[in-house]
Amino acid sequence: MNNKVLDMEKTEVDPETGPGVKGRRRMALLLQVSERQLDRLTAEGVLPQRPDGLYAITETIDRHAEYLAGKLHKPSRSDRVHAAQAELIQRRLDREREASIPMPDALAVFDQVTEEFLASITEVGRETGRGQPEPERKRISAIVDQVSAKLAAHFAVERTALVTGKREADE
Repeated sequence: MNNKVLDMEKTEVDPETGPGVKGRRRMALLLQVSERQLDRLTAEGVLPQRPDGLYAITETIDRHAEYLAGKLHKPSRSDRVHAAQAELIQRRLDREREASIPMPDALAVFDQVTEEFLASITEVGRETGRGQPEPERKRISAIVDQVSAKLAAHFAVERTALVTGKREADE
């Protein structure tokens, strides 16, 4: 051990700090680190610092020894990145879970919307044909019926895909 440190420890109790505690400069000397390194280890939570800015000798030495022995694992940058990514994914999953609705409810809404949509198309066809001669009304009605049938078939396929989780292109 450094003679300078041993000499420091042989001295009487520091009148500025009292027994069992050291200030920043003396604790850095005791641990044989720079004051800057002491500050970094304190900021990272490796070394405990009292609210008055002093260090309890025994606890600080024990924690520093654990740190040097590798018992206090300081996560690497990649560990921190992985932890942040995992937290982000978990938040996203939690949001999706909160935003999800049960399948029967989703199907009920889907059925209601598609029925109302098809009914509105039929109504638009009637309104468009109003006041038109009979042949024109029949022609408009036939077009509307054809479009409604295509849409109904498309909606049925989409509903099946919603239930099964597979689209025709997936198969």
